[in-house]
Amino acid sequence: MFLSPFRVGLIRDAVRANSATRLLGSATATTATTMTPTTTHSHKDYVLGICNPLLDIMADVPVSFLEKYHLHRGISIQGSDRHLPLYRELEETFDCEYVAGGAACNSVRVCQWMLQGKGQCYFAGCVGDDDHGLIMRKAAQDAGMKALYQVHPTQGTGVCAALVTEGERTLVTNMKASGLFDIRFLLQPDVFQVVDAVRICYISAYFLFSSPDTTIFIAKY
Repeated sequence: MFLSPFRVGLIRDAVRANSATRLLGSATATTATTMTPTTTHSHKDYVLGICNPLLDIMADVPVSFLEKYHLHRGISIQGSDRHLPLYRELEETFDCEYVAGGAACNSVRVCQWMLQGKGQCYFAGCVGDDDHGLIMRKAAQDAGMKALYQVHPTQGTGVCAALVTEGERTLVTNMKASGLFDIRFLLQPDVFQVVDAVRICYISAYFLFSSPDTTIFIAKY
C-alpha cells in the first residue's frame, strides 16, 4: 500500500484524533494482532525499534554439521531450500540458546540494558503464529523490552541459525514473516500510541526493503 505525502499527513492527523479507522475504512482491518496489552504513556522517555525480527538460534556445532549443509565457516547467508531442515536438526540435536535478534532489535536490547531498567524500550516487527514466535516474545521480555509483534497467520517466525565452530560464527537466515510487516498494524491504536509517545524511533536499513511505507510514515510523523 503506497502512501503519498498528503495521505501520510491525513493518516497522522486522523490517528491523533483517534479516528484512523474512520479515515482508512476497511483498510485498517488486519489479521495481525499485538502480543502486548495496551499501555498508557505519560512521558516521552521511550525508545522504539522497528525492523525484521529474527529469532537467533545459537549452538556450538562440529565442522561436519556445516559440511552437511554446504556451509563455509564464518559466512553469513540467506538460507535456501536446502537449508530448511537445518533449523529443526539444530534444535533437536544441539544445546541451543535463543536470543531475540535482528539488527534493530539487537540495538534496542543493548539500549535497554544500558538504561538498567525494564520497559523503557519497545520493539515492533512481524512474527509467525508458532512456537518460535512465543520464544521470541519471551526472549524480548527477558531482555526487559516490550514487544509489539504483528502476528502473521500463515508465515513462520524469521530465524537465524548462529552456528559456532571453533569460536567462529556461521549465520544462516530464513526471513519468513519478518519481512512482511504491514503499516496497518502500526496504525492500530494500541500500537500507534507507542509511536506517538517515544522520544527516539530507530529503524534499520534492512527494514527499508521490507516496509518502505512504514519507514516513510515514521520519518514524516
